[in-house]
Amino acid sequence: SPEGDLFHKSAILYGLHLARTAISKQDRAAVVEGNTDVIALRQAGFEPVVASMGTALTERQLRELGRLTRKIYLCFDADAAGQEATLRGMELAATQGFEVKVVTLPKGQDPADAPDGFEDRLAGAESYLLYRVRLELDRSADRQEGFVRVREVMAKAEDSPERQEALRLLADRLDLPRETLAGLAPARGGATAVADSTRLLDAGDRLERDALAACLAHPSLVRGLGELTPGHFDSEVARKFRAALVAGRDDPELTALKAELDARAAREAIDERTGAELLLRLRERKLKRDLAGADLARTTELQAHLAKVRQALAELT
Repeated sequence: SPEGDLFHKSAILYGLHLARTAISKQDRAAVVEGNTDVIALRQAGFEPVVASMGTALTERQLRELGRLTRKIYLCFDADAAGQEATLRGMELAATQGFEVKVVTLPKGQDPADAPDGFEDRLAGAESYLLYRVRLELDRSADRQEGFVRVREVMAKAEDSPERQEALRLLADRLDLPRETLAGLAPARGGATAVADSTRLLDAGDRLERDALAACLAHPSLVRGLGELTPGHFDSEVARKFRAALVAGRDDPELTALKAELDARAAREAIDERTGAELLLRLRERKLKRDLAGADLARTTELQAHLAKVRQALAELT
């Protein structure tokens, strides 16, 4: 039925009168999108379930649930509208102190399509924070945008097992070094944590661009650049520029970057000695990252390489 003077969907949780006892006793509530989902789940023996009447959770609905439990599972349809409803509902619930978990359904499926397996789906539900981080990464156009969007989400989250799980997802998806993750301090760090993590990512990008600018300005450094691998660079565009510079070819797609790096070398007065140091810094960074995940046998070898790089740096400076 449509919203009207006598019927306010935003104030009603379908099935609450039947689910109230089960929600209170089990200390959990599953919130689905449609009335038919509630009916199918109850017929399958799952009782602590209500429907939000096809809308995202509202404050009035959460107030009703809050009298019975602080733990809710959101299970809306997997289409775009359901995803948006999930996002709005979980954000509102999280700000009100609910423990929120999200049940993800296969595309095109409703809870009513497989009610007998619903309890298993609850067991695999994701925390609000993990779901939100995954969503922001999926919606991002590139690595940099993904980091910025997730950083804003993480800045509000206090330290918890769920936060650590979300950090691991972020690291895996963006291939971030440990030192960058260390800059994403829990919420009590506030604005300082956000600023520190921004500086860490920006510093890495600046190192790569300065090194490339130096090699562009001083062709004698290109040989040393060729000794580095694509893995020494985090930025995909920096990897492409390195490959073009080492191969001695012009890439029309990189014309703008080439102009920027030319200007950067002149502006920063990057000389050949500084360029050599920058290439060593890239080597040092890569070795430190490799050491973080190396086994004992590999660690000895990497430490020896790192010592040589640091000796070379000391001789330059």
